[in-house]
Amino acid sequence: MLVKDYPNLSPQERMAKAGELWRSLPNELKNSFIEYANDYRILNSIQPTSSVIPELPLEKKKDLGLVMIFDDLSSNSKKQKLLKKSKI
Repeated sequence: MLVKDYPNLSPQERMAKAGELWRSLPNELKNSFIEYANDYRILNSIQPTSSVIPELPLEKKKDLGLVMIFDDLSSNSKKQKLLKKSKI
């Protein structure tokens, strides 16, 4: 876009122009770009989980007593919302 609008500028001058344009945007618009980039970063940082849960041998199962299972995504509602959006 900047190459078409400013063909005679050097790459450094184009980046300076991009910075000027960015600073001239209203904060509400900039925040939407920042939020999108953050959501994208979070989604790409999540490691895929295995759908197969390994079973313990029967003799070890008897000794376990109470077993607590934690979902590491439960503490971060932002990740949960993003995962739901990405599955749609």
